[in-house]
Amino acid sequence: MIDQNYTIHRRSNVAFVGTYVPRQCGLATFSQNLVRAITDADSTIDITVVAVNDRRNAFRYPSMVKHQIVQQCREDYRRVTEILNISRVDAVCLQHEHGIYGGADGVYVLEMVRRLRMPLITTLHTVLHEPSRGQRRVLMNLVRSSEHVVVMSERAKSLLQQIYHLPAEKISVIPHGIPSVPLTDGTATKTRFGLAGRKLILTFGLLGPGKGVQHMIQAMPTIIQQHPDVTYLVVGATHPRERACHGETYRHSLEELVERLNIHEHVIFYNRYLADQELHELLQASDIYVTPYVQQAQVCSGTLAYALGSGNAVVSTPYWHAQELLADDRGRLVPFGDAESLGRQILELLNDDAQRQLLRQRAYEYTRQMIWPVVAGGYLGLLTRSWLSQHAPLVTPPADLHSTLSSLHRHKATGNQHGRLSPVDEAPEGLTRKKLRTHDPSLPLEQVGDSLN
Repeated sequence: MIDQNYTIHRRSNVAFVGTYVPRQCGLATFSQNLVRAITDADSTIDITVVAVNDRRNAFRYPSMVKHQIVQQCREDYRRVTEILNISRVDAVCLQHEHGIYGGADGVYVLEMVRRLRMPLITTLHTVLHEPSRGQRRVLMNLVRSSEHVVVMSERAKSLLQQIYHLPAEKISVIPHGIPSVPLTDGTATKTRFGLAGRKLILTFGLLGPGKGVQHMIQAMPTIIQQHPDVTYLVVGATHPRERACHGETYRHSLEELVERLNIHEHVIFYNRYLADQELHELLQASDIYVTPYVQQAQVCSGTLAYALGSGNAVVSTPYWHAQELLADDRGRLVPFGDAESLGRQILELLNDDAQRQLLRQRAYEYTRQMIWPVVAGGYLGLLTRSWLSQHAPLVTPPADLHSTLSSLHRHKATGNQHGRLSPVDEAPEGLTRKKLRTHDPSLPLEQVGDSLN
């Protein structure tokens, strides 16, 4: 249950640290949606965004992005921290994902958190169950320096307790936020995308080998035999880290597999990062959503959350987040790497409209606790509790938060009073083939069905 009890009595300033749109990554989109939801819920809060970039002057940001950190520039972390410390910033919400922050294992983020003079709430988008020594050291220092830690699944909370020895009372489970969209049958949306009369199977997200799309493609011939009107749509650009290391090798291997199986009339690749609105419309048009991921150790999947929130019937491999979200018959789970089981479960749902609709209804009803206004309330509750509990030893507990925050600013100049750790030891520093149904990403999404003609 998310605690949404909060009261804020004067204009307060919260700094959000992480990637931010227009940078194309799931964490950036999450940050933007969370900021919007919090400002919609409480107009007395001023937001300062600190955007983390992979290179300098990489993006044209909205006005609320006041400061930027270049990922591998250690001095940027110190400089921005000092600005936050002398500004009227009441708390910092930091989004953490491996690979976002600079230095070995992301150690540069500690340059910031160990110097902050205000409460820090950290959201962990990934919790590794087998971290390297450096990854474990960085994350342990980060969570110990945080007043509170947010994770998005019960499994992530359990890992923090077992591997990183974080006490349960310091951890909150607040689900990945989703938009509030109506539950529709998708007929009108399919027509707009040129897919009228077709059954649509969808996978979306930044593409890489971990997505397991090859297993879904291998399942397609069996599905096509019974449903020759089926289309499998794979939406998303190649993950930037995958592209930097291996180019488009994985995408090309998928295209070649489609050619070998001679199913090019039934598979479309749409090589573009979609805006939220486009994505929601595609989800509403799909009949079945598939996440055929290859690794169990995934504690959060934003794509799965979005799919369930749109009322999709979902077939997935049993990675940790899928096990939680699809429990109680809210979806179907199949073994990792098992194309035959994947095809069998999809056929069962395509052949049984009543069962598919029941899964959709269960998924939609369950995810009402995950819509952004509810999630924002959870974060606002944590912010209020952090301000009150953090400064209770410094001042007489006031009747309202206004007095607490005023006292906070009087105490900021005295330096590090919040139990920050002492410095830690630093570590060293689309191809389009003519035969394939690859939708041209420069064309409007509404023309996606034209790829089948």
